[in-house]
Amino acid sequence: MNWENTLRSAIGVLAISALAACGGGGGGGDGDSDSGGGSVDAGTAEGLYTGTTGNGQTLTGLVLDNGNYWVLYSDVNSSAIDGVIQGSSSSNNGNFTSSNGRDFNFGAYGISDLSIAGTYVAKQSIAGNLNYGGAKPTTFNASYDARYTQPATLANIAGSYSGQSATAGENEGANFTVSATGAISGSGASGCRFTGSVAPRGNVAAYDLTLSFLGGICEQGTATITGIAYMEPGSNRLLAAALDSTRRNGAVFIGEKAATSVMN
Repeated sequence: MNWENTLRSAIGVLAISALAACGGGGGGGDGDSDSGGGSVDAGTAEGLYTGTTGNGQTLTGLVLDNGNYWVLYSDVNSSAIDGVIQGSSSSNNGNFTSSNGRDFNFGAYGISDLSIAGTYVAKQSIAGNLNYGGAKPTTFNASYDARYTQPATLANIAGSYSGQSATAGENEGANFTVSATGAISGSGASGCRFTGSVAPRGNVAAYDLTLSFLGGICEQGTATITGIAYMEPGSNRLLAAALDSTRRNGAVFIGEKAATSVMN
């Protein structure tokens, strides 16, 4: 996938402060959307986390109430985003496991399958290993971020955005709007147009996202993808990511909301 240049310039230091989690067609790749939400289940690993890997990468991850997770990670010893990991998980009695993780690396590694084995303390921390087949496991350690329980609202996300989009075959500037009711309309610099919707995910700091491409010049054709959107606390920056039902293709959108945006 050729996402590296766009995302490095568009995201920058978001690796230590924004969402990775973008739970599209996860849950084992069955195409189910991430609906629902609510208060954190104290017995599971649900939550927003920030931390590092044993390789010196920063990471931010979101584990949703249904076990789906997304993790955004940086390049080694850098704040530049290097990829996204998505999958479904089980967390119980302090043990966190995932057998169907998929790593979408923006550089030379492309798409890799992995499993995760770790431990967690609810609302405090999570740690473990990312296991890539016969390769040496990558360790990680992250702390819970209490901002996860600050509910997302349509009033906060509504507005006009300009920024960048990245898909499996195309990187370009993008402009889009989110209405007061959560309707999305936008286009890329190539002329590819898309529509969709966003809705607060229960009582947590994330939005459920659906996007449909309108064919024509679009690299994605008329595909529909589902995922997660997140507004960086204290800023007007939106990060959104989504996958199709096969978990082999998707898109990332990074946008800055216009300061005077008022959507009806």
